[in-house]
Amino acid sequence: FSDGHDSGIYTLEYLRELA
Repeated sequence: FSDGHDSGIYTLEYLRELA
């Protein structure tokens, strides 16, 4: 998910959606 500055937040939100 290296698409810019939101990479960290994007990954967190993504994992939260999977959880």
